[in-house]
Amino acid sequence: VPAIPASAVILSAAVAINVVTYYAGAHAMWSSVFVILTELALAFVAVYFTLGQWLTWCNLFLGLLALFHLGYFLPAKLGLIDEYVHAPITGPLADTTMLLFGAAILSFALGCSFSRSRYISKRTIGAPCEPAIAKTVLLCGLLISALSVVCAMIFVMQIGGPAALLHFTYLDFFNMFTIGGNENSRYAMTFLEYYPDGALLVYFGLAALKAPRHLFRIWGVCTVIAVASTLLFGSRGTTILLLLGWAYLRHQMVARLNLKMIGAMAATLIVVIPWVASHRNEHDFDKTSVSEVQLDVLAPFVEMGLTYRCLYATVEVLADGAPPLHGLSYYEAIRRLIPLSGNNDPESFLGTGVWLARIADPADLAHNGTFGSSGIGEPYANFGFPAVVVFFALTGWGFSTLESSFLRQDNMMAGAVVALIVVPMGFFIRGDITAPLRSIVWPWLLLLLLSKRASFAKQLIGGDRGGRQVQITARPVAE
Repeated sequence: VPAIPASAVILSAAVAINVVTYYAGAHAMWSSVFVILTELALAFVAVYFTLGQWLTWCNLFLGLLALFHLGYFLPAKLGLIDEYVHAPITGPLADTTMLLFGAAILSFALGCSFSRSRYISKRTIGAPCEPAIAKTVLLCGLLISALSVVCAMIFVMQIGGPAALLHFTYLDFFNMFTIGGNENSRYAMTFLEYYPDGALLVYFGLAALKAPRHLFRIWGVCTVIAVASTLLFGSRGTTILLLLGWAYLRHQMVARLNLKMIGAMAATLIVVIPWVASHRNEHDFDKTSVSEVQLDVLAPFVEMGLTYRCLYATVEVLADGAPPLHGLSYYEAIRRLIPLSGNNDPESFLGTGVWLARIADPADLAHNGTFGSSGIGEPYANFGFPAVVVFFALTGWGFSTLESSFLRQDNMMAGAVVALIVVPMGFFIRGDITAPLRSIVWPWLLLLLLSKRASFAKQLIGGDRGGRQVQITARPVAE
């Protein structure tokens, strides 16, 4: 029986304190900046001691949770920006909101720490991978990318051709995805949901096959063209998450990222996000130039951090006596698994964003179709506080087990599944499970269908055991 790691003991105590204070009504301590920074540091360090690296998907997921829920809260709490009227940072509801955030990250890290027996002591690049597996992943990625591009082409033709895309505003884009939008959104949404999955699977396959550099360049050009078209009308999340997914796979499979590359990516995001935010509110493509945008280092973090508002609203409506969803949003996610399933129906759609809008702001529901949601708020809206602890603990355990298997190099198919979940789970953090579930399930099933041997399905679940493996020399890397 493996010994329980010290990180798991400390995190168990922290989660226990979180649970006790929730039911005791002593929520105020969790909105303290010191407590927030302490629990974040504890979570990141626990994941590091579990997986043996800092730049892991589990830590990236924790970072995204923090960015989307603290990007506004912490600057406002420190007095660096003004508090927004619709997103208070003080009071009992704000305290409960931060308590739920603490429960999520501590439970996630606790789940990760219980995979301690899978600790990775060997850190290498260039993992051994059976060529048949790599080729199957590559083929799956190419098929998903091709189908996504076809959907994008149909969408472009529906709005009037490529020239119309240059004048397609964020307002036009936003209206497509609201209740009462048009059928064009089916194809646009399918492209946005599945192209990142396909692109990252292709990159994974190329890296596993040690493909020539010119193939990586072709991949890069195609991906830049695809995501640039979404930036034209203001969809930035796809680009940001795809960049993170690429950085992670490159770091683990091709070459370690250095500080210069990390700094360049961060600087790009700080410049691009405000520019796109300014441009997308204009009605013509040429109205906003880069020189006209005022650079504010905090602006992108504050904007992304307003997911806090959605979690706060969830706490508020439940505190006011609104009935919980009791699993209805998860039922909705299963019901809408079919791709191209259309727009939100106000009579039948049960997502947490629409549920929030119906209660908190019916006018916003009529105009925008949804209030917005939070990955922490969804389990809370369905089954209350215990669901947050259980959901994120299981998610942490599952992510860590999957990723450790990939990093230990005994199951390269686990790496392909990690590549599949990077972008969808990033969207889940600031939404609900409906779209992410759909964009994980179908590509994963396609991987199964493309298998020509029964053992391949076993590898997806239980690791590479007994199969023929072609050893490729790995390069040790000092961290």
